[in-house]
Amino acid sequence: SKTAIESDFKISVANLKTHDTVKVSLAVKNWAIGTWVVQPKIEADGKKWSRFDVLHQDEPDAIHQRIAALYVQNKPDLAIIDGYMGMEGDGPSQGDPIEMKVALAGVDSVAVDVTACRLMGVDPNSVSYLKQLAQPEHGQIELVGQTDLSKLTKQFKI
Repeated sequence: SKTAIESDFKISVANLKTHDTVKVSLAVKNWAIGTWVVQPKIEADGKKWSRFDVLHQDEPDAIHQRIAALYVQNKPDLAIIDGYMGMEGDGPSQGDPIEMKVALAGVDSVAVDVTACRLMGVDPNSVSYLKQLAQPEHGQIELVGQTDLSKLTKQFKI
């Protein structure tokens, strides 16, 4: 959106959750899709600004490609993931709560999401848009507080 493009400092805030189409919906996906402006459709009951129809018109891999392309065009400066209470299962809106009591933040949204995947017991390489965006420098994070991720990891149902 115009606001996201013109802002001096951009922050992506997301919850720790699964997604029925792309496995996880975290800082990268939420930012890319949330800042994407789709032309409205005129229907009998007025304008529809839905990104859903455009996003889901193709095969699942095309959705991942679209997320990666949108992210590259307009990256946030800071990613924050609220993982106090996560959501597993039929996401992004019909899943079940899972208590995690974690928070993640960083200037590299891909690294933050990769770490979130690991906490959720999800292989980050199985999330195609994260794999497409992966660079050697991603994943370089500093853990504060509990530094042993294995003690915080729970296996989320996808």
